[in-house]
Amino acid sequence: MVNENIIDSPERSATAAQVIMGSLPFLVFGLFLILLELPHEWKIPDWVAPAGQIVFVFLLTLPAIGFGVGWAQNFPRWSYPYTGMAFVMALYIANVTTPGLQILGYPIFGRELWGWRACIPLAAAFVVALAISRSLKPFLKLFTNLWADWSILSYLMAGFLPLVILIEFDEIDRLYSLYFMVPFAVLLVGMAAFYILGRRTWQRVLALTVGVLVIVAATAAGPTSYWLGHGGTSVPNALCLAGRAVIMVLIMLLPAWLELLRRRAWRPRTV
Repeated sequence: MVNENIIDSPERSATAAQVIMGSLPFLVFGLFLILLELPHEWKIPDWVAPAGQIVFVFLLTLPAIGFGVGWAQNFPRWSYPYTGMAFVMALYIANVTTPGLQILGYPIFGRELWGWRACIPLAAAFVVALAISRSLKPFLKLFTNLWADWSILSYLMAGFLPLVILIEFDEIDRLYSLYFMVPFAVLLVGMAAFYILGRRTWQRVLALTVGVLVIVAATAAGPTSYWLGHGGTSVPNALCLAGRAVIMVLIMLLPAWLELLRRRAWRPRTV
């Protein structure tokens, strides 16, 4: 029988704090995406560039902090995007450079690859959480909660979407990208908030389905349209990208829809 875990209790409404925590990483990443695409030719106030750097540093540490706090609370539903972001950001940042990035006026690594240093926030969060809990049992809840509600895995993978957007819109005209980034930020936050607010499985699956479908479709169509008009890709390549987008959607949403089917299969039937 399906485990009616406390994380999925339909009688319990999400608190404002849970909604905020579940939406916060998407809000921060959405803000970063917008700041990153502000055109150079615009008359932008001098404080915007330092603010963007602060948001970026916050973005590097926030997922790890969320992972640590989630550990302390036995990994509630809202904590899973932090976990997904923490791992995927560490993998991505390890292979990039951040020239010009400064913290308190000091340059960070110059043009060097981040390498293993990208894993420091997540490793530190793991060590601190383990030292406080003095047990791996809370960490095991990361996996038992996933088994109790498979839609959480889709919610975790939704944490990959901001990075997918960042990569796909790389090297595209900033003003063109900006028209996408503002709606993306709204969609990311809305998807996360409605997922947390959902009291029923179908409500949470619907929130994820709409969010993932729209974001992935726009992330595939926007850059493809741009590069087709600038000679940067061909129709066969565009079709390959469309196929990749379909596969991404299927992978991300499959756990959520399987959970919905599982719930319906185990629903008590009345004569």
